[in-house]
Amino acid sequence: MQIKLKYMLPNVATCKKVRTALLNASIPEESIRFIAKPEKSLGGLNAASNLDSTNMIHEGEKGIVYGIILGLVSGIYVLTFPIWITASPAWYDDAPWYMVMGILIFLSAIIMAFGATLLGMNIFNTDLNRYKSEIDQGNILMIISVPLSQAHKMRQVIKSSLMEDKVKAILINQMKV
Repeated sequence: MQIKLKYMLPNVATCKKVRTALLNASIPEESIRFIAKPEKSLGGLNAASNLDSTNMIHEGEKGIVYGIILGLVSGIYVLTFPIWITASPAWYDDAPWYMVMGILIFLSAIIMAFGATLLGMNIFNTDLNRYKSEIDQGNILMIISVPLSQAHKMRQVIKSSLMEDKVKAILINQMKV
């Protein structure tokens, strides 16, 4: 099981120092990601992907739920009202009711999930909202994905690398991936 360790660091030089210590402790470079203000240069550090820095996953999940509800309501509507009352298409005349419901629920869920995911790309990650003000002030958020068994070791590596410079960083939060 992987967990995410989050540290707020003051500048790029400190980030590079901590990254070097983590690489020496055999953490893969792709497991170390950084989030900064859009106009701030990370100087060769791995920037966080859209999945890390936006709300794509959360909004996509909500889109699936809303799509299922919309598909269920539209399926009930299509099956309840005869063609001559509404402008519903007649594609379902010979289909069993469960096929009509299944098709409408599936299509609605897919379409809503896609639309919500596109909208979620423009929303800052709600898990990281508490760090937004510090990021806007110029600090850099470092996110490390490590196995649970190595989390304590990584905390010690980061602490020792920061104590050498007398730079203070705070373990902000950890969450399961």
